[in-house]
Amino acid sequence: MPFTSGKKLRLRSLVLICMILFLIPLLLILKFYQYREHKREIISSFEALRQVTENNIVSSVKMTDYAFHIIEEAVRQNLNKFLVGLEEEYGKVNDINSLNLEAFKDSLDYSYKDGLDFYIIDSNNVIVKTTYPTDLGLDFKRFPDMAKSLDRIRSGNSFVLDRLTVETLTGRYRIFAYLPTRDHRYILEVGCKLYQYRDVLDFYNFMRVTENIKYTNPLVEYIRIYDRHGHIFGNPDYEPTPELKERILKLFYERRGTVFDFGKDERYFIFVDLRDDRYPTDSSKVVEVKYKTEIFKEKINRALIDVVLNGLLLFLIALFVAYVIAYLIDIPLSKIVGEINDIQKGDLNKKVEPSFIIELDVLSKNINAMVESLRDKIEEIKRREEENKRLEVQLRQSQKMEAVGLLAGGIAHDFNNIMSAILGYTNLLQMQFMNVKDVKGKLDQIVAAIERGTRLIRVLLTFSKRQSVNMRILDINEVISGISKLLRRLIGEDIRLNIKFSSETARVMADITSIEQVIMNLVTNARDAMQQGGDLNISIDITVIDKDVANLHKVVPGRYVRLSVSDTGKGIEPEILDKIFDPFFTTKEVGRGTGLGLSVVYSIVRQHNGFIEVRSEVGKGTTFDIYLPYCEEEEEGIAPETKEDFIEGGSETILLVEDDPDIRNSLRFILERYGYKVIEARDGMEGVEVFNKNRDKIDLILSDVVMPELSGVKMYDEIGKIKEGVKIIFMSGYSEEILAQRVNRDIQVLFKPVQPALLLKRIREVLKSRDSK
Repeated sequence: MPFTSGKKLRLRSLVLICMILFLIPLLLILKFYQYREHKREIISSFEALRQVTENNIVSSVKMTDYAFHIIEEAVRQNLNKFLVGLEEEYGKVNDINSLNLEAFKDSLDYSYKDGLDFYIIDSNNVIVKTTYPTDLGLDFKRFPDMAKSLDRIRSGNSFVLDRLTVETLTGRYRIFAYLPTRDHRYILEVGCKLYQYRDVLDFYNFMRVTENIKYTNPLVEYIRIYDRHGHIFGNPDYEPTPELKERILKLFYERRGTVFDFGKDERYFIFVDLRDDRYPTDSSKVVEVKYKTEIFKEKINRALIDVVLNGLLLFLIALFVAYVIAYLIDIPLSKIVGEINDIQKGDLNKKVEPSFIIELDVLSKNINAMVESLRDKIEEIKRREEENKRLEVQLRQSQKMEAVGLLAGGIAHDFNNIMSAILGYTNLLQMQFMNVKDVKGKLDQIVAAIERGTRLIRVLLTFSKRQSVNMRILDINEVISGISKLLRRLIGEDIRLNIKFSSETARVMADITSIEQVIMNLVTNARDAMQQGGDLNISIDITVIDKDVANLHKVVPGRYVRLSVSDTGKGIEPEILDKIFDPFFTTKEVGRGTGLGLSVVYSIVRQHNGFIEVRSEVGKGTTFDIYLPYCEEEEEGIAPETKEDFIEGGSETILLVEDDPDIRNSLRFILERYGYKVIEARDGMEGVEVFNKNRDKIDLILSDVVMPELSGVKMYDEIGKIKEGVKIIFMSGYSEEILAQRVNRDIQVLFKPVQPALLLKRIREVLKSRDSK
């Protein structure tokens, strides 16, 4: 509305007032959004880092628990022998007062018997006699879970091995085993201090877990690991508050982890489920993690201060500019307005021409500066958009690889079933045309193609972490020799491949698929670095890693197999050498790499308890040295299994339960060809019915695991109700990890596709074991 009357304002005052009313809300809004976005980025980065850290904690705790399992199995036989001997002594006198536990202990032929203690627990679950006086009179009713376990042991007839435990107050490693007396009046217990495994247990222990996690993530303030009684490992002086102890025990009861709000308690609790119903003791753990959140808070506070100061500075600058503009605008502005209109239309290269009037000349310069700043900001925005596009490309690449793993996991069962049917009929044709060389050769090629397809699925499942690795003793010389032809085809004719094998056997404990993947990734990188050709050198030798180098790489000192892959390519710049193992980091052109090759190599080598060293010189080439622990045991070899000349058949009756008709028919033909009588069933329900009608004829059940209506496992449970002790062999197309969740028993399992020779061999083994019993 024009001012036609009343008080008039000077242009300078009007401009100042308008600028103030416009700038204050705008700056407040802009700075508020800037601060909020900055804060969100800081918290998001913390949450991502926390999630990775906690996943590493769970994996490390489970790996340590798995190491304990191995040691438990190593001492099982001795502990069983000790308790059986003690039970025989008790059977001679039938009176615990007449038993001399110390004399029995001294009579044992065992190098570490100083670490043994024997206990006798009565029907009230009280220790009434022991070689360890401190525990005499201990009443296990104070521990309800343990008391229930002891009642189950007393009512049974078998030896029970408990979990290996770490005493939270002393740090000593102990394991206990139990055996009820034949009259079920007492339980004989033996406790063993594992002196002979001290070095191994010092490497695989929960304190090492906390040290490794804190080493890999310096933002972790502390990590505490609690057992099911609320005791902390490695710090006997620490006593949790009643509230904290109640919280920890509640986690054990609910069997789930919980997280406390960021900015309040600032502690995170993770429940690691290690419970195993085969053992009396629940070895699950609760891990308490506290991060140095003050670093993030400091960043957030600093961001707030920067936003306020920058806003205030911008406001003062804008106020000053407005004052200058208002003071200098005293003459017509038509020329300036016209030039500004051109700029407004998008011509950012347009400049306001200088004027002979000083005030307008200053104004012109300010406008030109503003336009230049705007142009720079637009260019910065474009650069950021290009960076976002680059990150989107990386994300799509990683999603493709994840999709491959998910796809492989989804089709593994159906794929293996299809391969089983093809393999079965091919094997029948092999038997039929055994003496026709031309036909037999073609059939052998079909079988080889099926094996390659099955191996491909297992490789993809391993990449998606849904297939367990097959650790065995390998000779790296044989591994390189076995894939040398493939490597020569991979690098092309422009690159010379030179291989220098070790003069002695280079034995390692490893998964052959993973090792081949390491070699392929390194060779592929070397090939890409030598676009104009060059030399690719692979060498294997045995070296000794001393304590200093071992501590640097967090490995055990000793003999190592060194696998070196070097090229004469363009080399790696020193400033990016430390980043090459980072996920998604790549120097290749768009579309030529995922940035995951070397990170996968690093991950596999670390999983095999090894380490990597890299040397590079720009313009001369790069060398990767892979160190894997040398294995002193004899190698198992990597050659495929040889087929036996003679396959033993039989005349027993086998119930074949399989929902896939092609697989069922091929298996029936094979079994009947080798003399067996076969009764078929199409699913688990029909399997139960057929067995019920032929219970006295059937000697063995051969069944699929996953079937409609009733699974193989549930079918076997129902058949067990009809007749006990029936032998069964399961077949499955699922990966070992998924199958382990379904079949948790000491039962023979064959994974599809199954070679007839292996199937018939397993059938004879199971039938002979039944006959021997």
